[in-house]
Amino acid sequence: MAVDSVPVLPPELISEILTRLPVKTLLKMRYRILGSCDGLICISRDILDLFLWNPTTRKLKKLPSSGINVSCEHDVDFSYGFGCCTDTDQCRIDYRVVEIVRKEHSCINRYYVSVYSLRSDSWKRIEEYPSIVFWDHSGKFVNRKLHWSAEDRVSDSKSTFFISSFDLVNETFGNVALPGPEGEFFYREVGCSGGNLCLFCYFENKTDVWVMKEYDVAESWTKIASIPTKDYEA
Repeated sequence: MAVDSVPVLPPELISEILTRLPVKTLLKMRYRILGSCDGLICISRDILDLFLWNPTTRKLKKLPSSGINVSCEHDVDFSYGFGCCTDTDQCRIDYRVVEIVRKEHSCINRYYVSVYSLRSDSWKRIEEYPSIVFWDHSGKFVNRKLHWSAEDRVSDSKSTFFISSFDLVNETFGNVALPGPEGEFFYREVGCSGGNLCLFCYFENKTDVWVMKEYDVAESWTKIASIPTKDYEA
């Protein structure tokens, strides 16, 4: 069969097929889990196809496009986050997806942040970042906020590292203090353990695991493990 003659399935049929597939099969099909909350799972296919999936009810919802145009861009990165919040005015629960798109313009990174609301079934643009690099592909949902490992490249030779947080209620960004790792690290990754924010610090020959026992209290960072790893230069 020629490529041109391959039928294109309508979105409704694709959704119907996906709802009948188990989680393992979805992952084999290169669907990536971006986050989960209250039994809902946010998954992605490629970079712009986002879905909310309820495995219990077997319902799958394809999200509308955020409106970001990347068709002509060669250097683009995406980060996402998924969580829930309660409307302070009407006390209604809403589920939200945060999309962070990095575009490089004349060697300057600019970030475009959009937030999707399940209740309104629509996106809105939040903020533009000029130089911050988000290292985590998907943010971790802790204390009603999303978190990513981030870097602010002040200059070519100087960078500031931190955890960037996004408040789903106020729709504002903030910073969470880092623990004080010893020595030079290769990479940091934000995680979640037992409802607490945690941080994996990868060094040349070990990985340190930190847990923030009390949210947003820098002094509560506690190193719970230091795992030896293979020396990359050996």
